[in-house]
Amino acid sequence: MQLPGHRMISVLILSFLFIPAGGLFCQNLIPNGDFEEIVCPTNDYNSIDTTDTWYSITSADAYWIHEADCPVDEAIANAAWYLNPQIEPYSGDGFISLEGVTTASGFHIEEGVGIQLLKPLEAGKAYYFEMAALNQGAILGDGHPGVNCGDINTRLIEVHFAEEPLKFERTVNNFGVITGIHNNSTFHIQHPMGSGGPEFIDRWLPHWECFVATGNQTHIGVTGNVRQITSPCAEEEKQGVLWHFGHSIDALQLYELPAEIDTIAFICEDGGWVDIHDFVSDPYFDKATYIWDDGCMETRRALQNEGIRTIEMILPCVSIPITLDIRIGNGCEEVTYSDTFPKELVMDIAICTDEPLQPTSLRAALPENMKMNASFRWPDGGTNPTRTLEQAGTYQVEVSTDCYSFPLIIHAEERFCQINIYVPDIFSPNSDGRNDGFCPFIHSPYNIINYHFKIFDRWGSLVFQTNGPMDKWDGKINGQPAGQGAYVWLLEFQLDGVVDSKRIEKGEVVLIR
Repeated sequence: MQLPGHRMISVLILSFLFIPAGGLFCQNLIPNGDFEEIVCPTNDYNSIDTTDTWYSITSADAYWIHEADCPVDEAIANAAWYLNPQIEPYSGDGFISLEGVTTASGFHIEEGVGIQLLKPLEAGKAYYFEMAALNQGAILGDGHPGVNCGDINTRLIEVHFAEEPLKFERTVNNFGVITGIHNNSTFHIQHPMGSGGPEFIDRWLPHWECFVATGNQTHIGVTGNVRQITSPCAEEEKQGVLWHFGHSIDALQLYELPAEIDTIAFICEDGGWVDIHDFVSDPYFDKATYIWDDGCMETRRALQNEGIRTIEMILPCVSIPITLDIRIGNGCEEVTYSDTFPKELVMDIAICTDEPLQPTSLRAALPENMKMNASFRWPDGGTNPTRTLEQAGTYQVEVSTDCYSFPLIIHAEERFCQINIYVPDIFSPNSDGRNDGFCPFIHSPYNIINYHFKIFDRWGSLVFQTNGPMDKWDGKINGQPAGQGAYVWLLEFQLDGVVDSKRIEKGEVVLIR
């Protein structure tokens, strides 16, 4: 159940610093991952060989698009296959475009860029990687035979890690035909970009990955496809290009995931809200599944008690334990309680001394939105929602529903419980102040619920009905005095908190004037 409220909880991180969205994050290990800090390339194409941060990892250059600071001449942009300054960046002002080809000899080859990480990856540690990629589609190359070769193989964005600056090298034969591709990558991940259908073209799509490092990698690189493919039109030793295609990349992020998270969360004296987002950082907060120690899977919930609570944060590559020290203190966010979201409920019941004991139904005391999915725990560990209490006293039952729990306090006292129902058999609505209204009189130690009282004439037509136990028939039908004679009444009601307590009574009353 998603609980209402606004996030205002103060959280102190003890072993790993995580700040809510909008504040400081854990460190992005990729410097200039959004391509905002640049020294413009000195060539007309804005293609890069090396810069102060990024460098080319293939023999072809990537295009650095940064319209605000490094504008590309429109004529030059039109002459290049995938140098498109009209594309809006995923974020900020800059991004990188990568052009690629599928050779007639059967290789995907695409430009790529690399950069040194701020710190080496550590063996056995889990990391989170995210980037935005845009597929610019594909066109036929001058070496395409013009027959149906099938669709271009599914293209990938590849992310490589290496212990030294990344380098992709080609081997060629005496005729300049590519026969192989080699690189010094020691670990890589791949993200499909689709086969070029309209649902993939010219749209920035986020890609993310959780992985455990093999260790000692100091450089990261991003390329499109760099691999050998299978195609009916590809032949060994064949020259030419089957397809041209391109990608763009932006907003690269790489974070080391914590081995565990220990934190303090403050709640108010009457309970407070705890939001996991306050101590698990973007961008991977919403990529994880969270399981509390009581089975709750909500990321935001109201808690009422101090103490240690544990949460399991589950990502595809790792499970991270979270330990919460819940304390009462300043900076908490108060809980607004209501009829449907109670702080506690109180139930008064009778232990009858004059008739057999009746079982007590706990569900009868709950709001309608909780009746079906609530669970109960009695002081002795029992979980039955129905119990026959034999001794007077106060009982506190813990009620749990979804990710919220509260006490149900039962006050049980001995009473004379016999229910007396008196319905007059005659009444005279003549405005003399005596017997002018007609209704049943019910004496009960229990509250009356689901009350229905109806009156019918001798032909079975309904002349009066009410759901209010204090409402009386004034002897009129549609505002006009009813005729003298006998009328039939039907009474239905239940006793609050008593199982199988539905009562149905009927009889006759004579109206005289």
